[in-house]
Amino acid sequence: MARRIRYVDDIPAPTLVAVTGLERTEDVSKSLRSGFDHHFVKPAPMPVILAALTARVWH
Repeated sequence: MARRIRYVDDIPAPTLVAVTGLERTEDVSKSLRSGFDHHFVKPAPMPVILAALTARVWH
């Protein structure tokens, strides 16, 4: 999904967040290489996810 979203050129680049049960280093690396901006492992605290999303809005 992230790869496809990144190929759309006519929209501003969204912040993509993966929230998954996969926590191995290889999983995180693959997620980020696929186009996600952040990779969180469940159960991820909602304030941390929201901070990641809003940090990009203000930059």
